[in-house]
Amino acid sequence: MPENLIELKALIINEDEQFLMLWPRANGPVKKKGKNWEIPTGMLGSKSSEQTIGEIVKKACNVKADVLRPVKMFTYKKDGREILVIIFACKYVSGKIKLDKKYSSYRWVDSGKAQHVRPGDAADEEIINLGIE
Repeated sequence: MPENLIELKALIINEDEQFLMLWPRANGPVKKKGKNWEIPTGMLGSKSSEQTIGEIVKKACNVKADVLRPVKMFTYKKDGREILVIIFACKYVSGKIKLDKKYSSYRWVDSGKAQHVRPGDAADEEIINLGIE
């Protein structure tokens, strides 16, 4: 029986209601088909969702963000496994952005313009039309 996995994504929102988007390095440790803007992502392990999101954000961009709430859940299949994706809205709190080696740049995107940012994969498509209140 295929293993079920939970993938967590952090939609980090600053005080200007902009989303933090990260650009993967072309020859970084994670090889992707095509390069597109993405949000910090990681797999849920033995810790709580909130703890895991905090670690994902810290590793990806070295900032502190408070988890507000889950805003979207969906599933997709990869390599015969069903993956549950939970996107959490997170409020940027503090810290100067210092990217993990798998990313080469970042930008804050106005929430109203997020639909113009190409998603990183099938799962990231789900952030495009989120209505964060």
